Parts: sequence; C-alpha cells; structure tokens
Amino acid sequence: MNNLLDYKPPRIDFPNINSIKPLWNKDGSQVGVDGLEDYYTERFPNKFDFVVPFKEEFFKWMRGYKIPKKYRINKSLDDFEILAFDSKYKKIVESKMRTLTEICNVHPYTDHESRFRYQKLVIDLMEIHAEKSFKRFKKEEIFILEPLRAGALAGIVYNVKDKYRKRGIFKRLPKKDGGTWTGISGLDLSNIERNSALIVAECCTGSGATVVSLMLYLKEKSIKPKVIEVHSINSPMHSGIFILKAAEELGFKVCIKTASIGFWENDKLYNMRIGDEWSDGVYFVCDAGDFSIPLPKEFNKRAWWNKRRVYKKGLLD
Repeated sequence: MNNLLDYKPPRIDFPNINSIKPLWNKDGSQVGVDGLEDYYTERFPNKFDFVVPFKEEFFKWMRGYKIPKKYRINKSLDDFEILAFDSKYKKIVESKMRTLTEICNVHPYTDHESRFRYQKLVIDLMEIHAEKSFKRFKKEEIFILEPLRAGALAGIVYNVKDKYRKRGIFKRLPKKDGGTWTGISGLDLSNIERNSALIVAECCTGSGATVVSLMLYLKEKSIKPKVIEVHSINSPMHSGIFILKAAEELGFKVCIKTASIGFWENDKLYNMRIGDEWSDGVYFVCDAGDFSIPLPKEFNKRAWWNKRRVYKKGLLD
C-alpha cells in the first residue's frame, strides 16, 4: 500500500465532496456569514469572496477520534510524505516538535520572546520542505500560496519572485449551531497554468477544510495546476484522508509533505499527541495563527523573516 486512502479505517465516511455548493457572487460582491461564534466575530471578518458551507457530516468522524493502531501509517507514502519517518530528519523533527508543543501550551502568543522561538522552529522545518521542493520542480514552475494567517510565516522561506507568490485570507468559520464553514478572500490564482506546481504553505492542516476549500475554489474558477503540494509542520492523518479523498473526487493531483503526523483530534479539531507517538498526551500545536503574528521590529536582527512582514490589524492578528 503506497497511498494514504489504502489505510482509511472502515468507520470513516463522509458525503460526496461534489455535493458541496460554494457561495460566491460572480459580480464580485462578498458573501456574509451569519450565526458565527461570538469569540470569532470579535476578532475576524464575517464577509468573504468565497464561502464553503460544510455540513457537520464532513467533520463529525474526526472529533475526538484516535486512528486505531492497525491503520496508522509508519512510513512515507506516495501522496503523504512525513519527514519524521526519514532517518535523516527524525531526530531534528522530534526535538523541534516537542519544543513547539511546549511553547504553544505553556506560553501565551502575546509573549514576543515565545513567539520568536515558535517562529524560528517553524522556519527551520519549512526550510527543509523548500529545499526539497526546488529539487523536484524548476523555480518558474512553482507558485507559493500563503493562506493567511499562518501561511504568511510558513511560506516566507520559499525563494520565488513576487509574481509566483500568492496570498489570500483563509478562515475556518465556527458556527453557533456547531457547523464549520470556511471563507476565502483576496485570492487571485488566474495566472496559474496547467504545468504549474501550486505549493500550499501551512503550519498545520488541522481538519483539512482550508485545502479542500481551495480545491473547490479552483474547480469553480476552472483552474487546474499540474499538482497541488501541501507543506506543513504537522498534519494529522484525519486531514490527510479528507484532503486526498476530496482530490480524488474533484480530479486534482495532491501530495502532502509534512514534518510530523498526528493520529488523534479532539472535539474542536485540534491536533493531539498520543503517548506512543512521541511522549505525553498534549497538543502538537495550539493556535498557529496567533503564534504567527509578526514580531516587533526590535526582533529583526534575530528574525530575518520578520523584516519582510507587515502587520495589518484584523488580517494577521
């Protein structure tokens, strides 16, 4: 078995991805989303260019679910590569992920020094992905997509010209009725060609909703790159299954490249650690978006990546 879907536990099932009808207006006006959780509306927008109204059936199997041992992958696959399973990177990944976990669970993101430590570790891991990607593709074939907020940090290590760098607001939208929608704004992929490799740079994939929403966006806009690669520091097996099943149904070639993998998501779809994965049962990462906020200018000497970032209230905060 060389593909992730070959390992899918029998209890995992969800509706056909093609049954989802995205909400967007061809006249360019935005779509408002009502009924969002209060904590979300206090900080983030509720109008988007493109909205995906996911039903709970797509995510309910993930909530509080641990992938049974007999179905967990322990090697890299053709469509799901994990650096931690490579002897060359195993110790590096384990050490950095333990420290990332400690930072996220013990320190607040408002502590600039902790945020600097977090960002340095993310940069170190993403640089491995970037180096490997430039061996697979020519620079002029690569487009880097940085989903804001965390992608603005994760994607900065890819040395491509500005015309090959794409950004957009991608938000998971928690509804008061328990539903989970997504919203996309400010994204323009009109110059993506069929021979292009679209690399989605993210800190973690979580539920996979953002990447599946991207594929639905590409389908609606009739854009089809040669391959979509998702690069992350952590991807739970749950999101991998969701993303690759969606790719199969929607007709996209997708590969996931992650530094580490998780086999347990809690009820809020946060990635959890299981004792026999690394050590202790705690989150892999908490809110990657909050820890990705640009640092104060006085950190520029230590944080080279910070010089190229711009803080915009409501967008990166």
